[in-house]
Amino acid sequence: MLDTGIDVPELVNRVFFKPVYSKSKYWQMVGRGTRKSADLFGPGLDKESFYLFDFCGNFEFFDQHPEGIPGNSPVSLSTQIFNQMLSLVFELNKPAYAADEFMQQYKEELTDRLYSQFAKLLDRQQNISVRRELETVLKYEAREDWDQLDAATDWRDLSQKIAPIIELNDPDEYAKRFDLLLYRIQEARLTKAPNEEAMISAVKQSAYSLEKKDNVAVIVAKMDTIKISLLSEFWSSASIIDIDQKRSELRNIIRLIDRKKKAIYHTNFQDTIDKRLDVADPLGKFGGQMGNYRERLEVLLISHKNHLAIRKIRRFETITNAELESLIEIFINDIAENEREGFKEYLTEHSLNLLIRTMMGLDKQAVREAFVEIERTNRLTDIQVKFLKEIVESVSQRGILELGDLYTRRRFKSIHDGGIDGVFDSETTDKVFEILGRINKGVG
Repeated sequence: MLDTGIDVPELVNRVFFKPVYSKSKYWQMVGRGTRKSADLFGPGLDKESFYLFDFCGNFEFFDQHPEGIPGNSPVSLSTQIFNQMLSLVFELNKPAYAADEFMQQYKEELTDRLYSQFAKLLDRQQNISVRRELETVLKYEAREDWDQLDAATDWRDLSQKIAPIIELNDPDEYAKRFDLLLYRIQEARLTKAPNEEAMISAVKQSAYSLEKKDNVAVIVAKMDTIKISLLSEFWSSASIIDIDQKRSELRNIIRLIDRKKKAIYHTNFQDTIDKRLDVADPLGKFGGQMGNYRERLEVLLISHKNHLAIRKIRRFETITNAELESLIEIFINDIAENEREGFKEYLTEHSLNLLIRTMMGLDKQAVREAFVEIERTNRLTDIQVKFLKEIVESVSQRGILELGDLYTRRRFKSIHDGGIDGVFDSETTDKVFEILGRINKGVG
């Protein structure tokens, strides 16, 4: 349906083939036909009119009900972004920031962005949705008036009349959603809103997803920015200007994050309660922080992936207690002070060696080299080469491979139902077990 966000100047025939009850949507759909188009029918024959064909009684409905039926229409991203930027400007108007030169410069920059979006309405005065609010549009026509905006007198007009007819031309929905999130974080920082940390976690997760795509040139070019965005140290001290810089640098590559499609399952379970069991500590020793700690560790591992101790663990080389303690200290110092004690306990009670292996996997080349001896001393069949390749892939991805997995895991049973015993002779099997034993050593 041609309603919001569609711009086809050549359109001369519009068909209403669905009932519409929203006043704003109705006029937006009508407005699609009002775009000018020069020389549409030949040189000098411009578009001067368009036709509307209504098969659903919309004309009659709005003739009788000019305001339509009020509903909870979704607010467009363009409107949300405009209002969020406007809210930031009004926040920076407060006396607390009046003497801050950098904040005032940033406020002026934000105001320029707002006006550049608004100014496009001045070129679209023949558009029906703009004509409906033309009096308000013309009220803010002068750029200098925007420097004197006041929340008490201007918020209602700008947020309720101007923002809904703003249309950002950027087709990248992911970039616009990222803009909105980062603008919200900026306001949360100024107002000390409690949801700031949750929004920052969302940015870190995006940065973490980008960091893993280190084979994409445009992402590699932004890798320094991505890594900084993963650090709690950055977020604890960043100004809203720093945050906006990260927004600007990352917005155009956010679309490159892989979006996982979730499978939909339909079930018809009926729950029955057999016995009530009272649990003293249902969340365990670390309570609801367990997932939080693991998420933070994942971010820290990416940030420090080239640390000597991490490289040694991923190459299953011997690591001393001193090296492990040094790594823990680095991690501890990189998170908020009030969370350090709990995080340190989490790291020490869960084998850090095992956590690193399972989160990051092992160095694939190192794993492959560990099995070279078997390839060199045996003339392997195609099925044996395939089985050995699956071992290398599995242990590289998982960080550890239990010997029993070679008999029970699907990826191995699919090659031979008997697992490793059905593929190799006992001597080679023993050799595989020995190599895996060396790789798994030190995990406990």
